[in-house]
Amino acid sequence: MEVLPATGSHDAGVQALPPPLPSPSSSSNRIENSTNVPGLDSSATAALHTAATNLQDSVWAGHDAEGGDNGGPELSLEDQEVWERLHAEEQEVAEYEVISVWDELAESFLREGMISAFLANKPIAKEMKYHAKEQAKHAPSVIRDVTDSENYCALLNKHVTIDGKSLAHKYFDDARDVALGLSTDGFAPFKCRTKTAWPLILFNYNLHPDIHTHLNNILGLGVIPGPKKPVDFNSFLWPVVHEFLQLSVGVHAYNALSNAFFALRVYLILIFGDIPAISIVMRMKGHNGVCPCHMCEIQGVRIPESRNPVHYVSLNRARHPHVLSDPEAVRMYDPSHLPLRTHSNFMKQTKEVQFASSESDSECLTKLYGIKGTPVLSALSSLSFPSSFPYDFMHLIWENVIKNLMLLWTGKYKDLDEGSENYQFPSAVWDAIGSATADSGDSLPYIFGPRPPNIATDKVSWTADTWSFWTQYIAPILLRSCFLHDKYYDHFVELVRLINICLGFDITTAQVDDVHSSFIKWVQKYEE
Repeated sequence: MEVLPATGSHDAGVQALPPPLPSPSSSSNRIENSTNVPGLDSSATAALHTAATNLQDSVWAGHDAEGGDNGGPELSLEDQEVWERLHAEEQEVAEYEVISVWDELAESFLREGMISAFLANKPIAKEMKYHAKEQAKHAPSVIRDVTDSENYCALLNKHVTIDGKSLAHKYFDDARDVALGLSTDGFAPFKCRTKTAWPLILFNYNLHPDIHTHLNNILGLGVIPGPKKPVDFNSFLWPVVHEFLQLSVGVHAYNALSNAFFALRVYLILIFGDIPAISIVMRMKGHNGVCPCHMCEIQGVRIPESRNPVHYVSLNRARHPHVLSDPEAVRMYDPSHLPLRTHSNFMKQTKEVQFASSESDSECLTKLYGIKGTPVLSALSSLSFPSSFPYDFMHLIWENVIKNLMLLWTGKYKDLDEGSENYQFPSAVWDAIGSATADSGDSLPYIFGPRPPNIATDKVSWTADTWSFWTQYIAPILLRSCFLHDKYYDHFVELVRLINICLGFDITTAQVDDVHSSFIKWVQKYEE
């Protein structure tokens, strides 16, 4: 894995300069001229270069939500040549080298060594056929993999589009086409937890779900070095997007199974990470904004008479002072008919924000929509905003919902008391639950995972893995008869039931409907 080029700024107020636009003839030796790729649309290369030019104009033009006018770099031909030469010199330095999507795929195909193209790894090539085989066996009523999703199935009927130009081929109309997912998040590689780096990794969905998350099958695309989160994430994704545009047109590749050359096409269909990471990638305000959700346009409300900037997105806000004083404010959101975002409206709002008549207008629209500007990934027509950016189950459930429930049960959730309810455990009861949790390790097979810590006293050892095990297998037993009222226990057990459905290897459309309707009822009871 290599470190991505320092094309993005880590200091507020510094405008990042996007990388140069590679011409079709100078992209790389690995990408052949389009006339040499069998089955390639002859006009696709021109569309590709036009798309890259227009993309640079749209993403780095207009207003920057982080502050200031963002007119983007205006390079003369001479300046462009200088920048390309400097960029080429940077590429010679290992720490600034971009690793190629295509190079990573080639390495996975030829992992046994590149003695000859005819000695390509046939077992891996066979494993890559899983995607095409499952597509042929697709059952509309069962979901087993990302290829059973509505987004993926919708792509099958669409022609690949670059900069508004529809190409001759459709998505995944060739069994050798590759589907990838991109994940990113900031992590602290050293003891100093304030300094982070941002890895970019790819998952190969042509492989079976049992193995596509294995470490040897993950494609390391690069690392944004830090030490702070990048201000302009678009600039770091620019080389990736440009290469995916090339890969959607097609590159010259060798198929070891058919012993023939063909046009390999690769499409990015999913982006995932925790909420802050996805907010950065999508160029959104995030979970503390007035409009915090990237899936819907629900508006948050602040704590009355408080300077706390956090916004809460309760369904029922009819008695909130700010709502009472605003006749146009929503009193009650219907959870079965939330104001969901759509791709067309999302892109419309990004342009309104970026090309507002003034910086102050842009800031007002950013607050209203929760959107800061145009994400560079919007150039890839294989992605749909926001449905191609699902929420991360681990953080959403194990690191959020379960932990918050526990804080409520112990009276430690944001200094809130029980009000008129009676769901908190006496300290002696919670201590007993903690001791029983720790003692349960004596009878648990090691294959189930690490020994559960004492939930009442150990605040450090708990991870998403231990939260998961405790919630599914220990808590339903230990919490029984511990609440003063059974309705709180029943509420928790219903959550466990829904979680178990979500974690199943197969999930039917009937179960999806059950999860949808039951989670609505669960949230309504939670608010009550």
